[in-house]
Amino acid sequence: MDVKILMPKVNPKSFIDDYLQKMGIEYPQSYMDATRRNLEEPNRYLNIDTATHRLKQAIDNHERVGIIQDCDVDGVCSAVIAYQFLDSMMAEKPIVFFHTGKQHGIGDLLPQILNANLDLLIVPDASGKAEECKTLKDNGCDVIIADHHEYDFDSNPFAIIVNCKQQETTNQKASGALVMQKIVDRFYERYDGKKENDGGDLVGLSILSDSMSVLEIENRAYLNIMMRG
Repeated sequence: MDVKILMPKVNPKSFIDDYLQKMGIEYPQSYMDATRRNLEEPNRYLNIDTATHRLKQAIDNHERVGIIQDCDVDGVCSAVIAYQFLDSMMAEKPIVFFHTGKQHGIGDLLPQILNANLDLLIVPDASGKAEECKTLKDNGCDVIIADHHEYDFDSNPFAIIVNCKQQETTNQKASGALVMQKIVDRFYERYDGKKENDGGDLVGLSILSDSMSVLEIENRAYLNIMMRG
C-alpha cells in the first residue's frame, strides 16, 4: 500500500493549524470557532418553500400527518426534529411509523400508512419510489421527502423533495437531520417571524453518527453548537 505523508515535519506548537491547512482548511481558527453564523440559509434548498407551504396547510387545516422513522441514528434524529416541530404546532400528535428491521423508505410501511388515512407523510433521511408516492397521492396523502442521499430527482414528480444534493449551492455533506432542520427553520422564517432553536444537538449527533465530513464549516458549526450549546 502506498502511503502519502501528509506532514513530513510536525511542529507541536502549531500542529492543529498545520494539520487543518493540509486538509484544505484555509483559516483554521475561524473553522475551529465556527458558530451559528456559519449555518447556511435554508432558502438555498430547492423546493423548501413548497414544503413549508404544505406544512402550513396541514397545520392550519388540522390534517392527519405521519412521519417515517428511518432505522439509523440519523433517521431517529430526523424524525425527532419533525415530531417535535409538529407536536408544538398541532393539537393532534403526528403518527410515527417504525420499520421492523433495517428497511429504508416507504415500501414496507405502505399498507400501514394507507390504513392510517393520512393527509401528509414526512419521510426524513430516506426517499420513496415514485410508484409508492403516487399510490399515496392517489389516496389523498401528499409526501414530503427530506433527505441527503443520491436520488434520481426527475423520476419522482409525486413528492415534494428537499435534498442537499439537488443543487451545488447547498452543503453537500449534510445529514438527513440537517435537511429536516432546514425545513423547520425555513417554516419559522416564513410564518412565525422568528428563528427557533436550530436543533444543534440532534443535527450534531446525526453528523457524527452518519460519518459526514466535518471539513464542511457548517457541519463543524453544528458540532460546536452541540458541544457548547
